[in-house]
Amino acid sequence: MKKKLSLLMVMMMTMSLIPFSVFAAEDSENVYVQDGAPKVAQTYDNEELTVVINVGEYTSLREGYVNFKLSNAYLARVNEPISYKLVQSGKEITSGTTLRFETVFQKPLDGGENEFVMKVSGNTLENKSKDNIEIFLMMKLDFRESKLGDVNLEITDRDQTGVRNHVETIAYQVGEMQRDMNIRVSDDQMRIGKNGGTLSAFMIERMDRLDSVSSNNEILITLSDGVGFGTGTEVTLDSKVITPRYNSDRTQMSITGVNSSNRFITVVPEIETDRDVEYGNVMVTVGYEVRNRVIHSKEAQIGRITDNSPDIEVKEQGKTAIPAMQSGQTRTVEVTVSGIEETFPKNGYIDFNVDGAYVVFKGVTVQSPKGQVMVLGESSGKEARNLVNGKEVYKGGEFTIKLLESANRSVTFLMDITADPAQSGKVTMEISADHFSTKKVEVADISSNFSVTAPMTTFGQKGTSSKTNDIKIRESNLGTLNTGDKLYFNLDNPQMGFDIAEMTVSATGGLQLSKPKLDSDSNIEISVLKGGLSSASTITLSGVKVYSLETVVSGIANLEIMVNYDTIFEAPYVTILGMAKTMTVFKIGDKNYTVSGLVKQATEAPYINAGYTMLPVRALADGLGLSSNWNNETKTATFSDKTRTAVVKLGATEMTVNGVSYRLTVPAEIKNGATMIELRSLANAFGVSIAWDNAQKTATVTN
Repeated sequence: MKKKLSLLMVMMMTMSLIPFSVFAAEDSENVYVQDGAPKVAQTYDNEELTVVINVGEYTSLREGYVNFKLSNAYLARVNEPISYKLVQSGKEITSGTTLRFETVFQKPLDGGENEFVMKVSGNTLENKSKDNIEIFLMMKLDFRESKLGDVNLEITDRDQTGVRNHVETIAYQVGEMQRDMNIRVSDDQMRIGKNGGTLSAFMIERMDRLDSVSSNNEILITLSDGVGFGTGTEVTLDSKVITPRYNSDRTQMSITGVNSSNRFITVVPEIETDRDVEYGNVMVTVGYEVRNRVIHSKEAQIGRITDNSPDIEVKEQGKTAIPAMQSGQTRTVEVTVSGIEETFPKNGYIDFNVDGAYVVFKGVTVQSPKGQVMVLGESSGKEARNLVNGKEVYKGGEFTIKLLESANRSVTFLMDITADPAQSGKVTMEISADHFSTKKVEVADISSNFSVTAPMTTFGQKGTSSKTNDIKIRESNLGTLNTGDKLYFNLDNPQMGFDIAEMTVSATGGLQLSKPKLDSDSNIEISVLKGGLSSASTITLSGVKVYSLETVVSGIANLEIMVNYDTIFEAPYVTILGMAKTMTVFKIGDKNYTVSGLVKQATEAPYINAGYTMLPVRALADGLGLSSNWNNETKTATFSDKTRTAVVKLGATEMTVNGVSYRLTVPAEIKNGATMIELRSLANAFGVSIAWDNAQKTATVTN
């Protein structure tokens, strides 16, 4: 079904004290098309279009004739292509006058014509109120022989003198397709600093709505506040260079000599900026003006004004997203660092630090610009204990690029990363330089091959042997463990070891395991005799005992679990009460926390903010063994022990410890009435250690 078209034309009549024109347009401003003239296509052959004529206040309709003439369209070839109705105050008038539609030759009006006459006869219809009479003129039109451009309706009252004839555009013929102006931008994310520069080229397409006479048209191109066109701006019309006019501050250019037959205008904008211009997007507004009337306008972004900080895009090579990896796998990611010229100064350095995965040594290769960037970094070493999946890696996941040339807008390199077998979750990378602020992005998403449960156990005293909690290892998929694989369970405290006399080992899913045995350091070794058959397996170690010597110093031992010497789990497993040190465990999303095994409850659960653990002030002070005080007036928290006092202000990016300023990675904040502070900054200030278990989402503070 074809689309119905509705238009509103308002025409005011002359005063009622003299003979009345049937339709008198007193002023062209009182004639308009509601919602703008629609677009029509050459395939439209029976489209109904409604013209509404608003009869002025205190006027009347009397005997007379009015000529109507269509240009660039015809009445559809149907019976009764024209109909009408009179409406006053929203209600149709069914009596008081008679209207008949006739052609000038007085023959039946059956379509194909572009001229017709409206004859008003019968009783005079007076409008004596402010609720004007409206004449709804419904026309069925044929546009198949129309040409591109305006469709006009000319109205002429032929019986009265002094009548202002009026021509109104009632539609636009756009051919086979309804084509609006289009602004095509090459790269809307191009960036310049406050010193200005060149932003994205843009093309203005589709001139269909312009008049066919060039002198009737003008195209205005306007920039955002605070920026103007530089003298190096290039403009072409259908690939031929033209010279536009500019206003006094060069914020707007004007292009004339263009008509509906032209194809496109291309602008390569050189941008000049005001000193006080704000950072943000640079927009361009294009307006078509025909006979000094705006008929169409459109806005588009052509770039941004920004500081030196780069944009970073990371994706797996040949794909559109960051890689999803299993523990131990290696993938190649493509990193593009883009910015403005000041982001890449000659002989400048940009540092990269990857957390959660290893970066393969010499596995960072520059793609572009070739020969202008050098990769620097230190190897972790070639000894077996420093190799990951047989690959040599960058020490600490850190490397640097040196910029050998300037004026680059982006640097793209490939980076081989190997997932840490003990890691699960997001791998992140920090990008920093002396000339811009640090930024962090995600570079991979790691799913662990295993999930491990090993709750911490507390001893009563030194020099004893005590049963610990069960250890459970779950495969993520069937076949993660294969025949010949070995599992190792180590304690990192030489004064503590395993006692396996009463230990049992079981497995589900058809997985078969050897009996556990101890090595010379009292660490457990278990071999896989046969891989699982039916489903992912769960291994359970029950009846595990841990002993401690009288000479134990720390009273704490971390459990490390390895599969074929790749660590899959490492977290505190046992501690001894009565020692000088205490251990506090916080779990993300859980208000409960433990201090040396004693369960306590905080007012608010810990959470992650920008990659950092946020804890309630009072619970953290308790875990660190500190006294704390909150000053609501100054919005500051004070922590102290016998030697140090730390002061943290809400929202501040620094804290002071004994009067010395320390940077906070995340400012202190309020959540549900509880003051939350970032764990690591405060813990470092008081010299305590922190262990993070990503699988369990727990932070253990050893004090």
